[in-house]
Amino acid sequence: MIEPSFSGLGLSIINEKKKEITFKELSVDVGYGAFAEIAKASHIMVGQVIKELKDIWYDPKLIGMEIPPVTGMYAVKLWALDTDIYRGLESNGNNDIYLFNVTYLKFINKEYKSKKDTKDMITNIVNVFKDNGWTINQTLLNKKNKPRILTSNECDSFLYAIRMYIKYHYDNNLMTDMLGEIININDKFLEEKETKIGKKIEEK
Repeated sequence: MIEPSFSGLGLSIINEKKKEITFKELSVDVGYGAFAEIAKASHIMVGQVIKELKDIWYDPKLIGMEIPPVTGMYAVKLWALDTDIYRGLESNGNNDIYLFNVTYLKFINKEYKSKKDTKDMITNIVNVFKDNGWTINQTLLNKKNKPRILTSNECDSFLYAIRMYIKYHYDNNLMTDMLGEIININDKFLEEKETKIGKKIEEK
């Protein structure tokens, strides 16, 4: 449910107790991107994430979080950010954290030819929740002060959230018609790609 970034961290919360989904996007200024600025910005972002989770902070929950690749222009800065976020979440014993490599998004979107196709898929999944009486909270507003279209960061975080939602229900044998509707939209959510340590270890 967390797609880390300094400029647009996507956060999606599926609260089954309240039958409520919340979409958020958070950002922190990194200045010139110097070491001290990155360290400070990472700390600030952790505080923002924890603040957004305050209503469910003490509830047991599954957290799906994207981890950055080891190479790339922003890899070092994102590793600093992700490490801080992970430690902040891990400090709460009620958080069960699962880590996703960035390739997960390509895996989930494999059958979709464009970003529009992916957003249509996400819209269809959101509509399944709406049709089953769930409330959708979108905090970003457009110029008319109405909920704006979900950002790509919110969409990406929602894909991790959906995988965690399906994992929780399957692991606890909580099968519902709504679960079936979501899987019918994209059955790739059934496959386990997440790990606890951020890397799959081959069994000897």
